[in-house]
Amino acid sequence: MRGARLIKKEIRQVLGMMVFLCVLPAVLLGVQWFFAYLPDETPNKVNYFGLAYWIILSMAAALGSAFLADENGARTASFLLRQPISRRRIFGLKLLSHGVLFLAGVLVVAMTAWGFARYCRLLPPAPSDWNDARLYTGPLWILLIYFLGVCFSVVLDRAITAFLAAGATAAIVWAVTLWAGTGIAARYMRGQTDDFRTAQLIMNILLTCLLPAVAALSLWLFSRKEGR
Repeated sequence: MRGARLIKKEIRQVLGMMVFLCVLPAVLLGVQWFFAYLPDETPNKVNYFGLAYWIILSMAAALGSAFLADENGARTASFLLRQPISRRRIFGLKLLSHGVLFLAGVLVVAMTAWGFARYCRLLPPAPSDWNDARLYTGPLWILLIYFLGVCFSVVLDRAITAFLAAGATAAIVWAVTLWAGTGIAARYMRGQTDDFRTAQLIMNILLTCLLPAVAALSLWLFSRKEGR
């Protein structure tokens, strides 16, 4: 199977799911706008940046979960992995195709949320409503959740099962890293700086160290995957 054909297959396989995730923010914003303008209600500020952020994280988890799980279930993994190209190249082509889809999805979601908010004259969130930590932890979480999804997709047959497993693992990782960051900040930085900001910084360092390990694990599992 040539590289171009593999990329086209990957795009066709997950295109429907990506379209759904791109439309979802418009639906959710429409619901919020409707309830905000009911009688006896006053328009509320809508955190459409936060909404777009969580939809984008869901995109990453969904793409990673569909990495190989659907092909396990369809019994096409054996055919794919026995093509006359290396598994590393297959792995790279899958990452490339998913990256193209993800960037396109991010653009659509961001433009949808921004355009809908302007059209409906929704008020943007106050700076205090938007945690600055999300701005610099976002890329780390996107990559980490994606590769967690890849890991589970190799060993699980159903994409939805891999998606849920990746989400649960990401929640555990978030809790553990935040707990560790808070503990370290409280123990060593008390009275010297903002404990919360220090905890966020330490959590980001832990995530940065964890990300290469999870990415390497996903490649190792894929390289050892036996076709069925």
